[in-house]
Amino acid sequence: MAASPTDMILKKLQQKMYEAEHYKRLWQNSQAQLDYLKEHADITTLKPATGKLRQEQLELVDFAKNFFEEIKELDIKPFLIGGNLLGAVRHKGFVPWDDDLDFGLMREDYDKLVSFAKKHYIVTDYTKNYNKSEWNYVTGYNELRPYLKTYPNQYILDIWLDQIQIFYGTSIADRKFIDFFAFDFYDEKYEFSEHKKYLHYITQKKVSIDNIRGIIDFLDHEIKHNKNIVQESNKIYFGIDNVMSFTKSFNTQFMPVDVIFPLKKMPFENIECYAPNNEKEYLLFDYPNFMQFPNDLGVSHHHLYRDKVIQEYGA
Repeated sequence: MAASPTDMILKKLQQKMYEAEHYKRLWQNSQAQLDYLKEHADITTLKPATGKLRQEQLELVDFAKNFFEEIKELDIKPFLIGGNLLGAVRHKGFVPWDDDLDFGLMREDYDKLVSFAKKHYIVTDYTKNYNKSEWNYVTGYNELRPYLKTYPNQYILDIWLDQIQIFYGTSIADRKFIDFFAFDFYDEKYEFSEHKKYLHYITQKKVSIDNIRGIIDFLDHEIKHNKNIVQESNKIYFGIDNVMSFTKSFNTQFMPVDVIFPLKKMPFENIECYAPNNEKEYLLFDYPNFMQFPNDLGVSHHHLYRDKVIQEYGA
């Protein structure tokens, strides 16, 4: 006797339920294995990246070495921050899955670099055409591509609303870049609770302005006219044009000046870089649990987005 349509539907549903349960068990087993490794493995003994990612990491270090030689006359001191400082502390180089280079600069050095780059390099000019609310990584890569094609293997300055970037290459595929982030001294009498309120105001203004160039101009004006941003003090924090001012909401105080100064040299892959004086205390302002395995273990974010764009739109 042939199965009824209802029986056939029920059989298919049952099969789908078995499959769903199977994949659920696979996921649970994988999660249990990952949790076990996180609990018992020593994060400081992880092997370096391999293959294409490792090659690109080392090429990026060479790019940084050459660029810092190029700007030697500025006498500025970019210092390791974020994932790169974390990598220097834990791995003497890149975090195995990392794929970029981030450096901090005190405001005076940051301004020197911007002025020098504006005078000597190509400067991107697309931000006036976009609103932040409309921006996405596809748009970003598509805007950078013409610069790489028109000015192959020339240094290009990209001024963004929360960092600057120097990049170089002939295509999206071989582009090398370094991100620089501004730090400021803050007035001795200025309380961190006040600063948190100020950052909330800045966030609201950025939303209301929306246009990327407009936000950059607004932040420049604020930095120049804010009496709480000073030339020197015992308090340091991320600049208001530094994305970390808005992503590190767990912080409850300014950095004491001796967390960063005097800068010292630390090995990073096959070069030495400046780093904060008390690198582990600094890292607490970036990653409160910096000796633990992160949730994005093994994920190379920039390359993930880049490769998606190349696959869909070309290099």
